[in-house]
Amino acid sequence: MVCLDMNGSPSVPGPDHGEAYRRARMRSRRGLLELDLFLVPFVEACYEGLAAGLQRDYDELLLEEDTDILDWLKGEPVSNARFVLIIERIRGWHFRDAPRE
Repeated sequence: MVCLDMNGSPSVPGPDHGEAYRRARMRSRRGLLELDLFLVPFVEACYEGLAAGLQRDYDELLLEEDTDILDWLKGEPVSNARFVLIIERIRGWHFRDAPRE
């Protein structure tokens, strides 16, 4: 699975993941399976290719309540404007192969 960077180019993590990636991947395992299915594959495929600001937003997002994050990922309005773009990126990546109507 390949994530696109901000320029639309494939962003494939290298074999030597940085400490920030490893920390984000570990923190993405929430214990709520439905949320884990959104976050873990996204962070594995996309985190290292995100711009530094989006990486910070992702890290901050993980400080929010699991139920809030899951609601936002399922399409509920995001209550914190700072998280709108990263939620859109996660949703866009997660639903990338979904049929369009």
